[in-house]
Amino acid sequence: MVSRRKKKRRRKKRRREEEEEEEEEEEEEEEEEEEYKMLL
Repeated sequence: MVSRRKKKRRRKKRRREEEEEEEEEEEEEEEEEEEYKMLL
């Protein structure tokens, strides 16, 4: 049986990884916007 503490830690870690992925996507979008502005 897994203790609650371990479950929370695992969930927290997974959430942190998901947040990092979202941040990377946002950075890519910003870079694309910069490239688009330079083309204008």
